[in-house]
Amino acid sequence: MHKVQRLLPRHHKIMDLALEGLSKKAIADEIGMSAVAVGYITSSQLFQDALARRREKHEKTHDEASSIKVIQAKDKLNEASVSAADTLIGQLNHEDGRIAQGSAKEILSHVFPRAGDRGSDGPTIVIDKASITLLEISLNESDDYRKTLKAPIEASVDDNG
Repeated sequence: MHKVQRLLPRHHKIMDLALEGLSKKAIADEIGMSAVAVGYITSSQLFQDALARRREKHEKTHDEASSIKVIQAKDKLNEASVSAADTLIGQLNHEDGRIAQGSAKEILSHVFPRAGDRGSDGPTIVIDKASITLLEISLNESDDYRKTLKAPIEASVDDNG
């Protein structure tokens, strides 16, 4: 047998099948060659170099496609987050004070994570239970609790948290 000096169209077909994961015998059956001949071609340095380049190109294309999918997924999640936030903000004006108050608590729980929650990079603000109870009583006793929810609320921060 002669040394492979250049790749022929048949060699490229062998390369395509090898990249698909077919065995030398399966490749031989597919293109009508002996397994020995396919083995000889696939073991040549010229074939191996071309196969490595093709594999690298394929992996790079695959990585780029995966990166694009990840970016698209993050974009969709960001859009859904904005929609969810808009829904919660819209519920701040709800006629039922419990729904409005629940929305306010939900928003605040995301803006100011509780002490001990993982993933919080910023400072943690802790409002003691007595202050929350007083705030709830004030809201419930108010004639117009929706205006109270919209007004800025000043809360003291417990530095001992």
